[in-house]
Amino acid sequence: EEFSTNAEKIDLSFNKLESVHLNKTMSKMISLSLRHTNISSLKSLKSQFLTNLVSLDLSENSFQDIVTFNWSMLQNLTSLSLFSLNISDLEFFSRCPDNSKIKFLNLSCNCISSIGTAFTRFNSLKTLDLSNNKIESISDSVLRSRALIDTFYLQNNKLNRFPNVYAPCLVINLSNNLIRRIDTYSAEKLLFLVILDLSRNQIDFIEFENIFEPESDLEELYLNENRLSEIRGNDLSFFSLLRILNLSSNRISWIDKNAFSNMDRLTFLELTDNNITNLDSSIFRNQLQLVWLNLSHNRIELINEEIFSSLYNLNTLDLSHNFLRLIEDYSFLLLNRLETISLSANQALVFSTNTFYDL
Repeated sequence: EEFSTNAEKIDLSFNKLESVHLNKTMSKMISLSLRHTNISSLKSLKSQFLTNLVSLDLSENSFQDIVTFNWSMLQNLTSLSLFSLNISDLEFFSRCPDNSKIKFLNLSCNCISSIGTAFTRFNSLKTLDLSNNKIESISDSVLRSRALIDTFYLQNNKLNRFPNVYAPCLVINLSNNLIRRIDTYSAEKLLFLVILDLSRNQIDFIEFENIFEPESDLEELYLNENRLSEIRGNDLSFFSLLRILNLSSNRISWIDKNAFSNMDRLTFLELTDNNITNLDSSIFRNQLQLVWLNLSHNRIELINEEIFSSLYNLNTLDLSHNFLRLIEDYSFLLLNRLETISLSANQALVFSTNTFYDL
């Protein structure tokens, strides 16, 4: 199809176009989306008409010549989406202009196994999405670029260790990889990281002192669906600003009474689907801001009357699917903001007249 328009933004996604022919009338175009079409060749996208382009989406196509396309003319491009294009080799990025202005780069759902030096020209890169590929390792040189990447998506790959990061990242997603340990990290400490997702890995031991400084900025930490068996007193001591902590679906049978003592801003705590049998009565003593607490699907037998006494802001409490026999009188006495409590599937549980006193 031949297009002639002065429009600055053109979206031709989800059509059955087999080709697009641009002409000089489109030289003012700043945004072009050709996602999910029937176009097999980029030859018709004459790069001399794309010099002002800021955003380009070529995702979900079957281009035969994406590697040979003349990327050097796209000097003003800041957003590039190449999602699901069956890309395996990133060397074509070497033809991008020096000091590329690209800030957002989406390469997810491809067949990338190696990165090499693909991003050395991307000094403005802020968000890099490499999720859903086949990446097994990332060399230090890849992340030593001058780019100030703040959001890094690497979930659903085959990484077996925490990559060394040399950028002031705010968000790192490493979920659904093959990471076993995180104590091998040897790069600069992640001073500004706010969200870290390590869920659905094979982590059986956590040691964060190589990754974070004391009093880290981290606010969200996801360690669910790993192989942790215990949480020691200092394992999470770096995270005084943490608001969300997910430890569900591990093998945790023991948690030190000081494991959460430094987290006075915690609002969301997931401990479901573990092997917890007992919790110290003082374990939640500093969680005055906690709103959500899920202890379901464990092996807890007893609830001490003091264990929830500091949770003044608790809204939701789930104790279902445990082995509860006894909840001591007045255990919920000070939970004035509690709206939802679940005690289902505790077959031997017997209530007294004061179990729910003042609720």
